Amino acid sequence: MDAPLDDREGLGSLTTKWANLIADRRLSGGFPLGDFGAWVANATFSPPCFVKPGPTTVSVTTGGGRKVRFVITWQSRGFYAEGANGFGTDDSYADARLSDIDLRVLDKNGVQVDASGSVDWTTEWVEWTYDATRGPYSVSISPYSWDCGLAQEKIGWAWVAWSAP
Repeated sequence: MDAPLDDREGLGSLTTKWANLIADRRLSGGFPLGDFGAWVANATFSPPCFVKPGPTTVSVTTGGGRKVRFVITWQSRGFYAEGANGFGTDDSYADARLSDIDLRVLDKNGVQVDASGSVDWTTEWVEWTYDATRGPYSVSISPYSWDCGLAQEKIGWAWVAWSAP
């Protein structure tokens, strides 16, 4: 289930405070406040096409009772052309996404806690409350669909944990 979007901020604001805390890999109460990284999903070639790669996992450990939001994003490869009259009805846009990537959150026993599998976006996110008795959690980043001509896709990921009210 996708986390609800805020009607003003969408998935959420980037603040310099939180970006710095995560980039510095800061701790609170001895636990991480977040992390970030990237995964290059390399397909294998099986003529005549590239075959989608298997999933990768990212481990998430933080303090019990905290809310966790995990986000991925990848290239949309969209195309936009301004029409002859400037911005107007003769403009053209094409979504050229070449892959669809999904997320699943599993607790230490392999029980699914949350998942995100939209088909129209190049961003997926999950959100859950961290239960220390069920952690660490594994977030599976899994290619769902893959274009025949796509050799690799670079996927950025990040997570943040904050005290739940």
